[in-house]
Order: sequence, then structure tokens, then C-alpha cells
Amino acid sequence: MASDPDMAAAPGRQDFVTRATETLSTISAFWILLLAAIFLYDILGRELFDKPFLGTHEIVGNSIVGILFLELPSTIKRGAMLRTTIVYYAVSRIPRRVIDCLSYLLGVALFLAIIFGAVAAGSWETVLSWWYAVDFGVNDPAFNRDVSFYMFDLPALHLFQGWVLSLLVVSALGAGSVYALTYSLQRFELHVPRGMRVHISVLVGLILLVIAVGTYLSAFDLATSRLGIVTGATFTDINARLPARYAMVALGAFAGLATIANSFLSGSWRIPVFTIGLWVVAGIVGGFVYPSFVQSFQVDPNELEKEELYIDRNINMTRLAWGLSD
Repeated sequence: MASDPDMAAAPGRQDFVTRATETLSTISAFWILLLAAIFLYDILGRELFDKPFLGTHEIVGNSIVGILFLELPSTIKRGAMLRTTIVYYAVSRIPRRVIDCLSYLLGVALFLAIIFGAVAAGSWETVLSWWYAVDFGVNDPAFNRDVSFYMFDLPALHLFQGWVLSLLVVSALGAGSVYALTYSLQRFELHVPRGMRVHISVLVGLILLVIAVGTYLSAFDLATSRLGIVTGATFTDINARLPARYAMVALGAFAGLATIANSFLSGSWRIPVFTIGLWVVAGIVGGFVYPSFVQSFQVDPNELEKEELYIDRNINMTRLAWGLSD
């Protein structure tokens, strides 16, 4: 008799999950109707009045992501990924499992392809500029790199890094949602299997590594920084922000590798939590506290002397850009 309340509560949980997935599907249906109305308004306005609906491209890109996320819970609950039911029910148990795995992989691949393909399509100019880039034959004084690197290579590298980071974050959120749904159907029993722990840890570790790559790329953004007295890297940028970002790259990479390695070697979360916490604290100190200290106590009291070299660099590069260097 002790199990009767649990048995009575199980249908209630199932009803809640069903209502939630149906509600999300209904919202996505209305969203699709709204999107169709925007399409119609944009076409009529463009053809009849030469006044298109501004922002249609951005709305469509964001809507694709939102609609897919809203439909994903219902799809997972029904198990209705991509598969052919005639073939599915005509084969034995083992081929049926293979079809299940392939259908899930195809569904996830299609989902990610639509999202990230839409993102990449909106950045074709950046990719083409990087692909056909040529050197200018002029190096910047801060990092001694050709100026074309900052115009063509760096924006493309930021795009690729952001694309991979978004892919990993979406994957982690998707995996976390599936695992959370699994726990909800299992009465939230806090038992994390090794495979689940490894999966989540690897995704988090890869996210940290990709963020470390982004931090490394952001160091080159200091060459065009507008935070100082002139455009370009100044005393605080070179002597405070740059070393701090290199330290953040090292700590971020260490935290990512430690998180991945820990998932295979230990079942404890202490090492990943410690390394990520150290990385966050270092980011606050190195990104805000230390640069503010250098600017306030070293640069501001004697700004002309500290910034003389960087002002001279700005003047020389400005003259070169306007063809006045001769």
C-alpha cells in the first residue's frame, strides 16, 4: 500500500509533461502564423509600395531557432524524429535500434544545420573577405602583424569562434534539457550515471576551451581599442589588459582540460568547480580591477609621459592611412 501514492502521482506527472509539450507546440504554431504574416507584409510592401518590413531577415533567423526549440520537447516525447515507419516496423529489434539512433542523429544534425546555416548565411561578406584577403605590407606597432589581419582575418576568426561556441552551448543546453526531462520522469532521483557525467563534462570543457580561444583573439582587439586617450593600444592595454588576457587564456584552457580529464578519472566535481571558480575570479581581477588600478595610479598622475609612445604610434598610423607619411 506504500506505493499507492507514487502510483497515483505518476499519471499526474505524465499529464503535466503532456500539457507542457502541447502548450509549447501551440505557441510555436502561432509563431509560425505570425511569421507568415510578416512574410506577406514584407512581400506586399516590397512589391507594391517599395517599403519592405525592416528586420525580416533577423526575425526569420531568430524565429527558426525559437520554433525549433519549442517543438523539440514534443518531438522527444513522441519519439518522432526522422524515420520511415514502414521500414521501421518491418525489421527486427536490432535494426530498429539502429534506425532509432540514425533518426535521432539526423534530426539533431538537421536542427543544428538550420540554425547555424542561417547564422553563417548572414555573415557571407566576412567569410569572403577572409577567403580573398591580401596583405597590405604594413605591420601594426602593437603586435607586429599585417594590418590586413585586423580587417579580414580577425573578424572571420571571431565569427568561427562564436559559431563553434554557439554550437557547443546549444548542444549542452539540449543535453541538459533531455537529462532534466529524464530525471523528471524518474521522480528526480539524484543519481548521475558515468556516461551522463562524462557527456556534460566534455561539453563544458570544450566550451571553456573555445572561450579561451575567444579570449586570445580578443587580445588583438586591443590594437583598435577606443578605451584610452587615443584609438589603439595604450599603456594600460599593453601593460595590464594584455597580460591579464594571456593569463585568462592559460587559466581557461587549464579549466577546460581539467574538466574533461576529471570526468574520466574521478567522479567528484571539486576539481572542475575549483578551476572554473579560479578562472572567474581571475577574469574579474584581471579584466577590471588590475587595469583600473594601473590606469588610476600609474597613468592618470603622469598621463603624457606614459602615453607618449602610444600617441606617437597613433599619429604615425593615421598619417600612413591618409597617405601623408612621406
